[in-house]
Amino acid sequence: MWTKSEPSCQASYINDVWFTVTVPPSGNLTLQTGEATGSDVDDTIMAVYSGTCGALTEVDCNDDDDENGGLFSYIALTGRTPGEVLYVMVSQYDSFFSTTTPGQFRFAAFDADLLSAGTFDKNKFVAYPNPVKDVLHLSYAENMTDVAVYNMLGQKVLGASPASNDANLNMSSLSNGAYTVKVATANAVKTIKVMKQ
Repeated sequence: MWTKSEPSCQASYINDVWFTVTVPPSGNLTLQTGEATGSDVDDTIMAVYSGTCGALTEVDCNDDDDENGGLFSYIALTGRTPGEVLYVMVSQYDSFFSTTTPGQFRFAAFDADLLSAGTFDKNKFVAYPNPVKDVLHLSYAENMTDVAVYNMLGQKVLGASPASNDANLNMSSLSNGAYTVKVATANAVKTIKVMKQ
């Protein structure tokens, strides 16, 4: 028998959809939602569960991505059992102040460890503004050899080879939503999430 599991981070939700994801060999899994062009969905709630249908246990829940102040959800899981199947519920925030019309959104599940390597000193790295409207400014103590921007589907949509410790990415032509920016130096790779407005 199916019993609906209420997410712990937000009780006001509507139009939920479910996904299954498999934990990669690293045991680390990043899940994120984002805006789909032309959709009325502008605020998501995401909850991750382990177990079986009818006997689910919440692993994590995120109403809004506090990391970047956005209204879409972002969860980073570490130390999970490789091969474990997790259930992911994504829903709209239900408020009489905003639309609750069903629509599309973007969903990504990936192993962030595959996007990172080496030692990257995050204290010497600056990326601003975030959210960005036009130009994203990047600065690091070492020369950045490659900068790439990926959409929620994992497609590279923008790139640069600055060979400098400063870089400016013109993101004005990109659609609004969440993007992953991968910054590479000669010795390391850093991945960040950026919201485009």
